Amino acid sequence: ERLRDAAVETYRTLIHSCIDRGEYRLGIQYARRLLATDPLSEEAHRYLMRLNGLSGRRSRALAQYEELKALLRDELAVEPLEETTALYESILTQDLVAQVDDEEEDPVGPLIPLVGRGQAFEALQESWRAVAGGTGRLTVIRGESGVGKTRLARSFVDVVSSQRRLVVLRGRSYDAAPVVPLAPFVEVVTAAVADFVPDDQEEVAETVAPVALGNLLRLAPEIEQLSAGRKAEGGTVGLGELAVSIVELLRALSERETDQPVPVVLLLDDLQWADRDSHTLLAEILPLISDLPFWVLACQDPAAGSVDLPAAEPGAEPRSIDYIDIERLSAEQVEEIAFSLVGVNTAERLGELLVEWSAGLPLAIAELVNFLWDEKILVRHNNSWSLVGERLSEVSWPDDLKSLMRSRIRSLPTSARRLLSIAATVGQRFDVELIQTADGESLGVVEICIQQMLERWLIRQFPRTWFDSGRERDLVLWAKGVRRGSFDFAHEMMREAILEEINPLRQGVMHRAVAETLWSSRGEEDLPGICERLCYHLSAAGDWERADQVAAMAVERAARLGARAAHAAYLDRRRAILERVIGTTGDDTKRAEYEDRRRKVLDQLASASDLELADRLG
Repeated sequence: ERLRDAAVETYRTLIHSCIDRGEYRLGIQYARRLLATDPLSEEAHRYLMRLNGLSGRRSRALAQYEELKALLRDELAVEPLEETTALYESILTQDLVAQVDDEEEDPVGPLIPLVGRGQAFEALQESWRAVAGGTGRLTVIRGESGVGKTRLARSFVDVVSSQRRLVVLRGRSYDAAPVVPLAPFVEVVTAAVADFVPDDQEEVAETVAPVALGNLLRLAPEIEQLSAGRKAEGGTVGLGELAVSIVELLRALSERETDQPVPVVLLLDDLQWADRDSHTLLAEILPLISDLPFWVLACQDPAAGSVDLPAAEPGAEPRSIDYIDIERLSAEQVEEIAFSLVGVNTAERLGELLVEWSAGLPLAIAELVNFLWDEKILVRHNNSWSLVGERLSEVSWPDDLKSLMRSRIRSLPTSARRLLSIAATVGQRFDVELIQTADGESLGVVEICIQQMLERWLIRQFPRTWFDSGRERDLVLWAKGVRRGSFDFAHEMMREAILEEINPLRQGVMHRAVAETLWSSRGEEDLPGICERLCYHLSAAGDWERADQVAAMAVERAARLGARAAHAAYLDRRRAILERVIGTTGDDTKRAEYEDRRRKVLDQLASASDLELADRLG
């Protein structure tokens, strides 16, 4: 009873703290827990009424009063207190909301306008006109990390998709492990199949030829769950065959339920990190879409890598490729952002701060604006933002962009920071159920933490199918009740900043927890579908024997896909793993067994390297 009373008092403190900070939706979570602890507490019902009213859920607040009234009548045969009825009347007449409009903080951070990209938009428009006219193209947006390539591409596709029907599929390459062969096309195929679902799961199998579907299942095992339970068959497929199968799937989506083919857009992000097999596959796809309304819109950082397409076959049609370069913003353009955010009285001061600190890099501008919002220097009043200039001198300014990101992360509760560490260990993209199980945290706490990360623009949802990012603000608000599924970090630099703060020993523990969660969530027959991820986490955890087991699966999977670069890379990875096993085992019999495996891998590696060299020499 003593602990129950302490819990009730703690919930009250948390609720009042949330009200004082304007975090009404977070306060609702605590009020619900208070009500669960004491279902007949009229005070808990009042908290829910007040918090729902303050957060704009007027109908929910009024319904809460009716629930309380019925509960008190049925259980205690009494009417609500006058205090409760008075609160109900204020919500009914909207006096409560009108009362707090000036103090209520916006539940989502400031939205940075897209400026200084008019010329790039015109170039994209020219490429799009060719695609809409039935000519397939590859357009590459080039610029340094953080300059806004992805946002430009998404914004343009938002505009086009608001004007006509499109099929938009996204794929991404990753700099950090785990390295998955043909990663951007795995995501494209998964998204394409998901586009058929939930309308008709059988439609995938009916629309796409069995041979093509079998090839796609080898590439993306995840689509087994989305294609009426079809299973990948044995055998090897070359990248040329795979390209034909992917285009057949895209054509099926394009011509689905329409007389005229619908344009298909493939958004390929961070193409500089793509493996050589992905470049080869892209080169195989381009001639197949030359007379189709298909557009490959890619983003690339030239400083980190280039779109290195193999030379076209003699006599082949020249590839239709456009390059669009974007630069940092000028001081005038940064000042334009400042004027769009705050009133004229403080825009000049904000502009100076943004120009000085960001050097025109859009990512730095966005993070600094979010930092100012976190620190309550940038505050919202009556649907506009203002700068509390006198608080600027109180701030301890970070030295660089990563330090600023870390400062923002440190402002989160301990549970949210711990979950972010697990998420960063998983990879750039992570699944809520995975990090919850790996961390052993309750789902309720995880959901609240995900909500806080979304509101602060630290992470974003990763839906399988395309959505209009122009509605990101609404999506974040709607996500209050949907905090499951896949998410990724707002930028890869955010994940890097988190990982650099984690003690290496603790990282090993987290990698082991993630590996165990992945392993236990799949049957033995499904492990090949996640073998690359398991190899990464088991190696990082120092579990070399199991790492060798899944590395062998990764070698086999790459070979079956005809991904020669990945095949050679995982053979070399397995060689390194076997050397670690040999060096750590004290069992002579096991050592002899692993040395024999290593010799065989070295023979395979020599053969694979010869093939790789032949490929490079053409």
